[in-house]
Amino acid sequence: MTTLVRFIKMLMSSQQRLGWLLAASLLALGLHAESESIVYTGSIGHLPIVMKLEFSRSHEISGRYFYRKYGKDLTLSGTLNTPDVMTLTETTPGEDDTPAASMTLKKGPAGGWQGTWKSVKGQTLAVAVSPVPSSVKEEADADSVYQNLRLESRQARGPKLVKGKQQVFMGHTLQWWQDPESTIAYFEITSGYSPEILKRLNEKLQARFWDEVSNGEECSENAGPTGGEYKVTFTPEFLSAEVISVNVFVDYYCGGAHPDFGEDPINLRVADGLALTLEDVLWVGKGTPVHYKGNDADFGAYSKYRDEVFAPWIRDLFLKLYPTEMNEDEHEDSCSYADTEIWNFPSWYFTPEGIHLGPIFARAARACEGPEWSVLPYRFAKKHPGKVRLSLP
Repeated sequence: MTTLVRFIKMLMSSQQRLGWLLAASLLALGLHAESESIVYTGSIGHLPIVMKLEFSRSHEISGRYFYRKYGKDLTLSGTLNTPDVMTLTETTPGEDDTPAASMTLKKGPAGGWQGTWKSVKGQTLAVAVSPVPSSVKEEADADSVYQNLRLESRQARGPKLVKGKQQVFMGHTLQWWQDPESTIAYFEITSGYSPEILKRLNEKLQARFWDEVSNGEECSENAGPTGGEYKVTFTPEFLSAEVISVNVFVDYYCGGAHPDFGEDPINLRVADGLALTLEDVLWVGKGTPVHYKGNDADFGAYSKYRDEVFAPWIRDLFLKLYPTEMNEDEHEDSCSYADTEIWNFPSWYFTPEGIHLGPIFARAARACEGPEWSVLPYRFAKKHPGKVRLSLP
């Protein structure tokens, strides 16, 4: 596994995992490299819908839509016959791609489309859609806009969350909630912070919860008739006056040759809910901490730091702190924890003892991930503070 692939895999947040799945689906459709995606809202008959269409330079169209009342994605493919007329064929993902309906649409006012939806049995309904207003887009890409609208519809439909057990963790009361449809559960913090801080932190936790619920729905649809599986576990790891950490473990199969799994923790600064990166907390390089913000320019410097400075530093330190655990011969699965590359882009979260760093292995050795012992004691972290000043234990 290359450094870049390992990095992308590890950093794949809930939204990024969804984007990965969507990208894979679109690539499978053979889209032209240069295309334009547009999200529309409107109706078929009397039922509200959300539609995303991708127009390629070769005049081919692909996309998907869902009825707000039901939420299930339907796949679209077709052709832009003229600049003002397109025909689309509708299929249900994973159901042998047999056409279920078709649409003939003509360009309407303000960039919208109007026309007719026709089922294979001959039923016809009026179609009218308009582009999502720019105020809703807020510079987000089409996939994100579409998924956010899908999530809003999911929350509006219900079912309502089921109240679960209460738990006391590190002096804070946690109230658990479960979505009965996906069975994913998460918790809210109900004591230990001011009302304003509780509201801010719980909004972050709830947003992540709904992201995972939505990802699970997308996973199931992409898996097709064989069925998908998307299991998520939220685990409180650390709650203090300064920071909170929640380990989010995702175990999923969305079609293809193999299932997958991994940690994607939540690390927040309590004061303002800032999502912390490892470089915010720990910096062992020179000069100003380098952050990766999703563009190629950032990645070059960031990857160089992680490859040439951070990974060797943490490997050498762990060899001194955990000589037995780092020895490959001590593990039945031949887990090579002394390999520098596995520490390039670890998952991480706060614990009472220090910062837990989770190495990332290639698929054949994935069972080696998640060792409990790989904790960087705070006495070392304090010597190498990151960009955000924190009072660590």
